[in-house]
Amino acid sequence: MATDAAVSVLTVTAAGLGCAMLPGLTGILTSAALIGAGTGLITPLGFADLVSAEKKPPGIFTCEEPVTTASRRTPSTGCSTS
Repeated sequence: MATDAAVSVLTVTAAGLGCAMLPGLTGILTSAALIGAGTGLITPLGFADLVSAEKKPPGIFTCEEPVTTASRRTPSTGCSTS
């Protein structure tokens, strides 16, 4: 999942960890905002990567036989309706 978006989001989180070293309330609030934003943005990317890497059992989520005409496809799956 080393895409450009994931790297930039992780950079935001790393910047938040760096801001935690700033003194006083400014450091705490800045680090909390950046860490929260990074975590909130990376979570959907991680789940999307997990779903795309998941192996699907044959015959349940895929068509068993190829569909030759567009009129025989169901709108949701593309599988034949015969």
